[in-house]
Amino acid sequence: MKIIEYINANDISVKFNSGDIKRGEYKSFKIGNMKSVYDKTVCGVGYVGIGKYNVRDLSGNICRQYQTWRDMLRRCYDEKSLSKNPTYNKCTVCDEWLNCQTFAEWYDKNYYTVDNHKMHIDKDIMIKGNAEYNPSSCIFCSSAN
Repeated sequence: MKIIEYINANDISVKFNSGDIKRGEYKSFKIGNMKSVYDKTVCGVGYVGIGKYNVRDLSGNICRQYQTWRDMLRRCYDEKSLSKNPTYNKCTVCDEWLNCQTFAEWYDKNYYTVDNHKMHIDKDIMIKGNAEYNPSSCIFCSSAN
């Protein structure tokens, strides 16, 4: 990454090798805390990407699309989660869904609600024994609250 604009120590613009640009503070740049949207910051495999979907909404709450995506990656790749739920040890997420933007778009096209039920993503209802989260095998289904 490279500083492309310096207004003051609290307001700089940085351009990453991937081409994306981010504003932040110089101290964050100096210690390496500024991250590209292509850095694999979720479980070492997932990245936010560039697009209309954000991690947080305008109120500062984590967006449903991001939370569902992050939880899916944690089930498959987070050691702590895998030790609690070893049935996910051989599960993976397809390459295209490692980009949160791609997953969030699928989420918006496929998510629905059922009164008084919590919805969750399922990878093996349509294909028994399926171990990969991907757009052709996943659906949302309900579970009672």
